[in-house]
Amino acid sequence: MKSINSVFLILFLTLMSCDVGDDDVNVNPQTCVNASTVIIDANRHGNINENVSVTGLSLSGDCLLIRISGSGCDASSWTLDLVDSDVVSFSNPPQRNLVLEFTNTEVCTAVFEKSFLFDVSSLQVTGNEVQLNFNNSNTSLTTINYMY
Repeated sequence: MKSINSVFLILFLTLMSCDVGDDDVNVNPQTCVNASTVIIDANRHGNINENVSVTGLSLSGDCLLIRISGSGCDASSWTLDLVDSDVVSFSNPPQRNLVLEFTNTEVCTAVFEKSFLFDVSSLQVTGNEVQLNFNNSNTSLTTINYMY
């Protein structure tokens, strides 16, 4: 029994000391596949749509996932644009103000949720963090810190 335990211990130590060869792997390989780009346009930023109900915000690398809910028939025709004001507030951390331009042409009264993915890498500023403020969200999920 002692020799079996010794074999397992040696095997375990050998496996733990192996180099998996990932030294060349990017620390943040996340890419936003099929993500929309952020629109940076001060003129469009004023188009606040209070009909957007944000139910979730999450960041993974440069990818921002926004989950919204609203009434409609099946949410298949919904569109969502993320518009930045093109102004950076140099606080600590710096801040950018965004609005969601939501288009819903469905006239049904059922409630659906849908997620939209955005590549927010164009919102980076000097430093390694920016606070994203969502001005037209009527929920408590109106701010998220983007670290890069």
